Amino acid sequence: MRKTTVYLLVLLCSLAAYGQKQPQWRVVKSVSLLDQTEPISDTILFTPPTIGVYRLSGYMAGTNLQSGTALEFYISWTDVSGTPGSSSIVVQNQIPSGTINPTVFAVRPGTPVVYHVQATPPPVGYTYILVFTVEKLQSD
Repeated sequence: MRKTTVYLLVLLCSLAAYGQKQPQWRVVKSVSLLDQTEPISDTILFTPPTIGVYRLSGYMAGTNLQSGTALEFYISWTDVSGTPGSSSIVVQNQIPSGTINPTVFAVRPGTPVVYHVQATPPPVGYTYILVFTVEKLQSD
């Protein structure tokens, strides 16, 4: 009886898992930059060919930042309406880490999503990590 119950439970779990649909989102880009020591100039992350709704989340942390200096991760896009959109993380010696809470945005087709990291003023001897992910929320 016990074996039959276990087999039935395994069968039901397998059927439930088999019946699940694909997630309604997919990762478009994921970036993990560790032990960085230089700013990053404007970099195209991706250029969507069609209208899409995306979700951005990220984390940045700096070490050895001097007083009065800051590092900024900045990502920007053109909204489907033609309006510029952006999100950023700023870290400094008093606040050495930061996040982008999940941000949802829609990008105009054919326009790039661009990011950069700048240091103001240029500090000496610093390092930082930057990790972020962009997911497309609508299935193709």
